[in-house]
Amino acid sequence: MPDVLRALAISGSILIGVFIIVTIVAFVTVKRGEAGMAEDARHHGHSAH
Repeated sequence: MPDVLRALAISGSILIGVFIIVTIVAFVTVKRGEAGMAEDARHHGHSAH
């Protein structure tokens, strides 16, 4: 049984790490897209809301 718990702990820690990395990448991507759309709106003369 301890081997199963150890395996679950290792896989859980890997999963948490992957989740954190994916969340950071998604956040950065959304912010970059938001900034790009605001810049595009400024160039075309539309109001950015």
